[in-house]
Amino acid sequence: MKDKDISSRINLSPHLEKTAKLPTLPAVAARILHTLKKDGFSSKELAELIAMDPALTVKILSLANSSFYSTQGGIDNVYRAIDVLGVNVVRNLALSFCIIDSIKSDGAEGFDYTKFWQQSVIRAVSATAVAKFLNRHTDEVFIVGLLADIGKMLMSLVRPNDYLEVLREVRLTGVKDYEIERRIFSYSHEDIGSETLRNWGIPEIIYQPIGLHHKETSDSGKNSDIIRLIEIGDIVSDIYFNRTHPENMESLCAFMKDKYGVNADDTRSLVDAAAGVGSDILASFDIPSEQLRPYSQLLQEANEEMFRLNLTYDQLLRRYVDGQQKASQLAAELKEANRRLQELAVTDGLTGLYNYRYFHTELQKEIDRARRHMHCVSLVMLDMDDFKRVNDNYGHLSGDMVLQAVAGLIGESSRNVDTVARCGGDEFSLILPETDVKGAAVVAEKLRKAIEANSVVIESIKIRVTASLGMCIYDPQKGQINKDEFIKAADRALYNSKNSGQNRLSIVSL
Repeated sequence: MKDKDISSRINLSPHLEKTAKLPTLPAVAARILHTLKKDGFSSKELAELIAMDPALTVKILSLANSSFYSTQGGIDNVYRAIDVLGVNVVRNLALSFCIIDSIKSDGAEGFDYTKFWQQSVIRAVSATAVAKFLNRHTDEVFIVGLLADIGKMLMSLVRPNDYLEVLREVRLTGVKDYEIERRIFSYSHEDIGSETLRNWGIPEIIYQPIGLHHKETSDSGKNSDIIRLIEIGDIVSDIYFNRTHPENMESLCAFMKDKYGVNADDTRSLVDAAAGVGSDILASFDIPSEQLRPYSQLLQEANEEMFRLNLTYDQLLRRYVDGQQKASQLAAELKEANRRLQELAVTDGLTGLYNYRYFHTELQKEIDRARRHMHCVSLVMLDMDDFKRVNDNYGHLSGDMVLQAVAGLIGESSRNVDTVARCGGDEFSLILPETDVKGAAVVAEKLRKAIEANSVVIESIKIRVTASLGMCIYDPQKGQINKDEFIKAADRALYNSKNSGQNRLSIVSL
């Protein structure tokens, strides 16, 4: 199987440019990046460039003189700020101010931009404070924490209605937003955030950990420290804005103790300090702070509220008896809602087929079942030929209609026991239990011909497509194989079809 992280990063930007006009990097930020890329640039050039923008200069000096960045104060010009804080810190502060100012508002209706930036600042402040406490501070922690979730904002600009559906499902199910994003969009906020920052020319040391924020890949190693710090910042942000205080604080204390040996009192002190420092930083960014209160104060207020709401045993018993009928009705409604949510969790929103996550689960089950009963299982992978041409010539809406039509053909060509899934933009997979090479080849070739013969009519225009297929059969009597090896073998067969003229079926042996 192709590396999904890499392939999405390569293909994501052209798709988004056709889907919506994303924000561009502000001119002053672009000039800063251009200057720093020149051979032999001097810190004086950077200082002079920033000094040309009085508003930006004031903001940088305000933050540079805060207790968060400087213990000595007295930084009265950009030249002095660079001497004290360093080129990278001043560069990152300038980029942070520019980016926030450029996309602070005027976005999709229903997306809370103020809360988004409040959470982002608290994440950045908390991650940086923990880095300092652990003596692992790097110049990029703050800006990576600040922009870690910028993809959420961009996704709300690309497809606002779909992203509001993401937010709704997060509230209803508690499932991680990036998992729901991948089902609805086929990519997640860290993908689009990292890709957009890369296109803007932001340094790799900033955009790369953002792209790996919620992924476990071989690239995470060199970024593991900063990614872990951002995860800590995420938890602190949840403490202040999602208000599940005890659960999140207990989780954070356990994490800090396990990973860094930090005791619970020191962890709570770091979280408390984030409120005060965060309010100051929010003010520097012209973002309302809503008078953030320390965690300890929030917890005290919550306990007082629980005491005021405390009911006697008799009151609770009466309410319990009175609510039996409502509870029964709610239980039935909840059961139905859970059934629908379980269905949504494994279904691709566009085609109605199973999704990538479900495909992997079922493939492992079929491999295990084949081993127990010593029978074959076949895997067919299908990829549309030159599908980009369809999107370019007829638009993405037409492309989606073609994908739906192909999904229907695949479903019609499969048996009830088969698993059919959409694994990517125009990639599909079929798991054929108890099927040997001969039987699987018949199914695959029948499907290829059906796609070739089919045409989708859109506004009197016939759109015809073809597909390349790769197939592999696992026979446990010939040896053992793991799921990833099985997928790679089928993907290799698909690659052979693509490079042998397309619109054909290739078979590889394990």
